Amino acid sequence: DLQTEGQEHVYTFLEELSPEALARLVEQLAELEPAELRHHLEAALKAEAAMAHKSTLSAPPILNWNAKRTPTLGTGAVTTVLQDVRQHFVQRWRDAGVRELAHGCVGVVLLAGGLEQSSGGGSNAISCADIGLPSRKSIFQLLCERLRRLDHIVALSRHAADVQALH
Repeated sequence: DLQTEGQEHVYTFLEELSPEALARLVEQLAELEPAELRHHLEAALKAEAAMAHKSTLSAPPILNWNAKRTPTLGTGAVTTVLQDVRQHFVQRWRDAGVRELAHGCVGVVLLAGGLEQSSGGGSNAISCADIGLPSRKSIFQLLCERLRRLDHIVALSRHAADVQALH
């Protein structure tokens, strides 16, 4: 009963509902168990309070970019070296990624931070600097071109899915 659980406000605007909306609301309310929901809410709040006392947020350690080896992994960390994975798994991962991008479930964010002092006293984004490639492209431009290619692949995937849905 909603009144015994302090939820009587649900009944406030019942007379303003259309008969169809009222029927849907009654169906939804019939499926609810307010006492059980209250129990789950209280358990979640207790767990959150316990975690608040145990954990503190801190800034991640600064990476030493001059180190000649990669940082050691923490307990439970897993890495995958793409060259060591069978090709059919790599293709499945790529297909899953394209599918998730096509459905808008994931996105791509390209951050290009860091400044480099120029000899003229100004500063330029490191990612836009000339790094001596034969193409004279910056790292930022190369990454943007890869993202444009990925966008093209996703668009082709959407088109193929639309064509398949028509047949």
